[in-house]
Amino acid sequence: MVSEVLAELLQVPQELVVRLIWFGAVYVCPVAPLPHRDRVAALPEEQMASIREVRKKALAKWGNDSRHQTPRRLSADEPVPEDGYLRAHMHPKRFPAAHSLAPEEWRRRILAVREDHVVVSKPPGLQVPPTVDNVQESLLACVERTLSLAPGSLNPAHRLDAGTEGIVVLTRTSSFASYFRELIGNKAQSGIRKQYRCLVVTAPPRELFNGEPLVHHVLENQRRAGEMAHTVVVPEGTPGALRCELIPEQAEHVALSAEAVALWGVSAAHEVTLSLVTGRTHQVRAQMAAIGLPLLGDRLYGELLNGKARNGSAEQLHRGQAAEWCRGALDQQLEPIALQASYGTRTGLDWRVFGYGIHARASHFAALP
Repeated sequence: MVSEVLAELLQVPQELVVRLIWFGAVYVCPVAPLPHRDRVAALPEEQMASIREVRKKALAKWGNDSRHQTPRRLSADEPVPEDGYLRAHMHPKRFPAAHSLAPEEWRRRILAVREDHVVVSKPPGLQVPPTVDNVQESLLACVERTLSLAPGSLNPAHRLDAGTEGIVVLTRTSSFASYFRELIGNKAQSGIRKQYRCLVVTAPPRELFNGEPLVHHVLENQRRAGEMAHTVVVPEGTPGALRCELIPEQAEHVALSAEAVALWGVSAAHEVTLSLVTGRTHQVRAQMAAIGLPLLGDRLYGELLNGKARNGSAEQLHRGQAAEWCRGALDQQLEPIALQASYGTRTGLDWRVFGYGIHARASHFAALP
């Protein structure tokens, strides 16, 4: 069995390997894939020769079908294929928020259940899809357990950052997934808008709410050794840059809940409501920080802004020459960020997603009378 073989090879208790399999941190396939070309140069020649020999034997048995060379995540212990490939992630990335809510709280967060989709209010600190080494502590798995659905029954129609809370639509059928993509891709005709509310300490300037889009150009997924992947605001015309647009709608000075005060150390903030025109990675966080309004709790873009001000060298910072700038964000990347998302159509003062009211504020957002 896989658990026995890995336990012996890695010199760890078999119970640990069984637990890793439960997490979804162990992969197997009959034919060992070749190492990525970036790793080949770093491997000793005798190790590469051994890999090629084992791979040759497996190919003779299983053929050259790519499916036999694609690692498959194990969901249960099973026999090891002879001359096959095993991979174990020994330190799965953990998401404690998956266990912090009682079952009744999860049931309250599920706003609608239909034959083809589910609407849920995601708490902060949780990934929507599984990570490469952790299936169990994802939003999908938590909702499937709450609804007693089989694993793999739900798929994300869209995503939110781990630190962001808000409405997430999960699909149960491929036809609804296509329908939802069409709605989001054709906002003008469908009337669907993606709205965010965020908290900032500094009062936004009035001219920000003139009805005009806030436009930036960004490079997504920028990182070097020691950094978190982040979005960089760059001058228009930069090769590879993507256009970002959002529309600031209003701002309100609000008192914060006791939970928010304990979390962020301030008793009041400015709640900014805005709508997305485009949907880029970390768009709201990057654009708000770029105008000097980083979100409460956003260590990544808050530190990026502070570092630019201190060092006066945005290019050096962006390109990873000062990796320590994101150390706080790396250490606390699952902490809540003051950002709440929803999909909806505007009808009077109510926002609705497929007819479901979602106008309630999050518990750590502004305290209501």
